[in-house]
Amino acid sequence: MPTASGKPGWQTTEFYINLIPQIVSVWGAVQGFIPPKYAAIISVAGAAIYTIARTIAKAISDIKMAK
Repeated sequence: MPTASGKPGWQTTEFYINLIPQIVSVWGAVQGFIPPKYAAIISVAGAAIYTIARTIAKAISDIKMAK
């Protein structure tokens, strides 16, 4: 159910834009295309970017709701 601060996380474009590189990096590490160290870096960076993007989206939503 949507809240005052926007949609649930899994229904956002930020989530799916982050999910694709996560899956590709894990698949690449398992297949041996990407060294596990770099797959871990990609996963952490993706999670950080998602968190920042979600925070910004919620802040904008809260500002719009306050007006």
